[in-house]
This record gives sequence, structure tokens and C-alpha cells, in this order.
Amino acid sequence: MLSRKTSPRRSQEWLTLNRAIHALKKDAGLDEEIYRGLLHAVLRKDSLKAASEEEMRAVLARLKMTTPKRKPIIRSVKGYVRKIHAIWGDLARRGVIRAPFHKRGSALVVFVRSMTGVDSPEWLTAYQANKVIEALKAMQARTTNNTDMDKDRERDH
Repeated sequence: MLSRKTSPRRSQEWLTLNRAIHALKKDAGLDEEIYRGLLHAVLRKDSLKAASEEEMRAVLARLKMTTPKRKPIIRSVKGYVRKIHAIWGDLARRGVIRAPFHKRGSALVVFVRSMTGVDSPEWLTAYQANKVIEALKAMQARTTNNTDMDKDRERDH
């Protein structure tokens, strides 16, 4: 029979807390060094393995204090608003929109406001949304054309 080290049997509560801690760690974007520092500050231990459920609750509470809350994603029922967000996302992936990921929504609001005077894409009329969509499509076309021209230049040289 193989002899292997077995960890003590963990309760379901302990496992749930462990999963929640690691999920929050990921959401907060903590690297291993900062995470271990947080554990040491709260538990005076470098690992959760020896932590009790009460200690894990304390770690979870500390992580919740330091992790920013995510806003729920609300999909619009208006097709043209979804189209605006889709094109905006494509432009961001191409690098045309240089706003950080968490600020892309506010950059879109500024863009929409500058074009239409309306403070949110959700409040646009179909006519106003069409203006925004056409401007975004023109930006897409310029980036596509620039990419094609860059490829042609590379091929020629």
C-alpha cells in the first residue's frame, strides 16, 4: 500500500471559505507576495492550511475591504445600444481606445456626450445612436485600412 501524506479532513465551511478567499484574491489581482503578506498580517501565518474557520473569516473580511466592488453588467434591451458597446469593445481590443479596461465605459460616455450631448448611450434616440454608430464604424474602417496598409508596406520591403 502506498504511503502518502494526507491532509486533515476539511469541513465544507472551511472549503467554501478557502474558495471565496482565492476568488477574491484573483479578483483583486494580488500577486503571491502581497497575498502572503496579507495572510501574515491577519493570521501571523504564511498559509491558509493551518487556519481555522474563524481565522479564514477574518482573512475574507480583510480581502473584502481591499477588493473593489464590481458593478453588475446590465445589458441594454435596445439593439443599437448593444451595437455601440460591441463596436467600442472591438476598437478597444484593436488598441484604438486607449482607456484602461475599468474606464472604458466612462470613455464611451464622454465620446457619446461629445457627439450628441446625451450623457449615456442608453438614453440615445435611434437617430442619435445612428450618428454614434456611423462614427464608430468610420473609426473601425480607418484602423482596418491602416492595418492593411502596414501589411502592404511590410510585404513590399
